[in-house]
Amino acid sequence: MKTIFKLFIALFIPLLFVGCSDDDIDPIIMSNDLRLVDPGITNVNLNLNTPEANAFLITWDDYSSYSGDYTVQMSNDRSFENVIDLGTTSNNHFSVSMAALNAYANQLNFTPYLATPVYLRVTNGTLTSNEVSFTVKSYPQTGPSIITPEGGSSVTLSMETPDEEAVLVSWDDFAYAGADASVSYVVQMAMAGTNFANPVVLTSTSNTSISITHAELNDLALAAGINENETGEVEIRVLSTVNAATGETLEFMSAPVSMSITTHESGIKFFYLVGNATAAGWNPDNNNQPLFMNGDGSYTFTGYFQNSNTGDSNEGRFKLVEGTNWSPQWGDARPEGTDTPATSGNVAGNPITQSSDPGRFGITSSGYYSFNVNFDELTYTLVPFDVSGATTWTTIGIIGNATPNGWDSDLDLTQSSFDPHQWYINDVVLTNGEMKFRANNGWDNSWGASGFPYGQGFNNNDPNIPVSAGTYDIWFNDLTGNYVLIAQD
Repeated sequence: MKTIFKLFIALFIPLLFVGCSDDDIDPIIMSNDLRLVDPGITNVNLNLNTPEANAFLITWDDYSSYSGDYTVQMSNDRSFENVIDLGTTSNNHFSVSMAALNAYANQLNFTPYLATPVYLRVTNGTLTSNEVSFTVKSYPQTGPSIITPEGGSSVTLSMETPDEEAVLVSWDDFAYAGADASVSYVVQMAMAGTNFANPVVLTSTSNTSISITHAELNDLALAAGINENETGEVEIRVLSTVNAATGETLEFMSAPVSMSITTHESGIKFFYLVGNATAAGWNPDNNNQPLFMNGDGSYTFTGYFQNSNTGDSNEGRFKLVEGTNWSPQWGDARPEGTDTPATSGNVAGNPITQSSDPGRFGITSSGYYSFNVNFDELTYTLVPFDVSGATTWTTIGIIGNATPNGWDSDLDLTQSSFDPHQWYINDVVLTNGEMKFRANNGWDNSWGASGFPYGQGFNNNDPNIPVSAGTYDIWFNDLTGNYVLIAQD
């Protein structure tokens, strides 16, 4: 009996292996298995010019007996805490258009033009598939949304606190850091109900907030159309321009917010040099050189003053006027004859006054000086200025979409024959927009700032200058970067 059993085993075991080859072995498939096939893509660049094209196609195998529809889900994290249902289908494949996927990416707050991982999976009833992943570069569909000021707010501007913040304008937008794109903003203000027909530009910036002082907002509100010492309703909006590395340029506009502004008297006054130490001589209506505003009640001018050294006590002297005639005029508060001109060092704390014939400021030797006047403190300083390292430029012009030539070419300014570092252009018509100063028709040396109608730029480190439409005399000092735009009636 044992012999027969052994023989049975010897014959049975080989039968288990007879007729089996590698090609005949089926894969082990577990029941109730839902498998998403890797689509074989690593990055999807969504193209706004082909919105209906497929962004991707995915397929899956279902080894379960489930007969209902499949749901395709997307998330921005592998744990699928934030889930978006892309759609349902009874097929074992699914695709999404570029426009639809872009909308989903915006819903998940993807940074536009930044490669961001997405995770896909499929469910059918109680089964959930494995996930597949690739990156997506989306494009923005919305622009900025203003946070502050709140609609219906109000501000009363004060002459007593010119440098304190009056309004903070801030807005939400995508954080474009690290993306293959750059974004810039222009903040505009206009009288309510005008549909921004004649807006004034508050600033141009790459930030998402700006702080505006009492003095700045008063000037801007007056430029927008609110009269001095009156309350007016204005609207504020933010325009954004997105420049993608792919060459796309997208522009967006926020919804406007309204607010009321109560103004005070104009804080902008213009003072001009007059006298034989200056380019205009003793003629107050001779295209006189303006002082540049510092924004704190003080004014400055750095440039050339001359003294013929004839021994005449009237040489090398000058005063200030506020217009094209002799009244009002400003000068040294000390009586005529005691107005000692500067020789070297700092003539600090000397008093100034306004009268029908004040004393004269002055220098004893021709050269470059910095002249600073503080009208709040009624004092002035006059000190020598070293120009030994200063460049004398061949040309300086203005360029920008606010200028007659746009961003295509410069509109050259006139170089002063009295001082080669002073430049001007008269009665130039500008539109709402931006501009910069630049030297020798190139971008190697350019100046800009966020201030209007005056400011100080630093070579190659400044934003574009915001401009409100009008006709202006423009002056620029290449020694200091100071500029001023003087509106002409």
